[in-house]
Amino acid sequence: MDEEYDVSPINNDKNKHSVTNKTHSNSATTGNHSHSVTVASFSNATTAGDYSDAITLEYNSHATTAGFYSHAITKGNYSNAITAEDYSMALTFGKEANAMVAGNGADAKTMGKCSNAIASGCLSRASVSGQNSIACSLGVEAKARGKLGSWLVVAEWGKNNPKDPLEEFIPLGIVVAQVDGEKIKPNRWYKAQGGKLVKCD
Repeated sequence: MDEEYDVSPINNDKNKHSVTNKTHSNSATTGNHSHSVTVASFSNATTAGDYSDAITLEYNSHATTAGFYSHAITKGNYSNAITAEDYSMALTFGKEANAMVAGNGADAKTMGKCSNAIASGCLSRASVSGQNSIACSLGVEAKARGKLGSWLVVAEWGKNNPKDPLEEFIPLGIVVAQVDGEKIKPNRWYKAQGGKLVKCD
């Protein structure tokens, strides 16, 4: 018996919705204030407009957004949530899932075991609450936090002349530390400064 596929249409108008509930389905929106939702395994939800949301709830699913103030959320194991614009959020709940953001002021969060959160924009944050996970924050003034036993990877940036507001930041190095409960506390934000991780708000 042939397997059924359900591919939803692409919406490109404001306030439109695109929903699929079949295995191997795709849901895509390109308008502002749009939503794209899939609930089947191996599904993909993609939005490209501002204020959009992409949500998948099953295994091996992917949620991708490219607009400002967008959110990508997955709940299944082995899922990935990716955002590429400012003030976006990528959130995963499944085991061995990944959350990646590339926008300034964005958040990458994972809640499953053996998962990774990666943030590369300025003032971005990477947070992991599952066991054996890694929070990696690579942007200027970025920060990371994790559960006891997890690892934090944070980039340190600086200037040759800190008083020059026009001078570009340059990478000074990477600081890596495990959340051991003594030097590095669980569920506390850390940034890289002076070659080490320091607490921050």
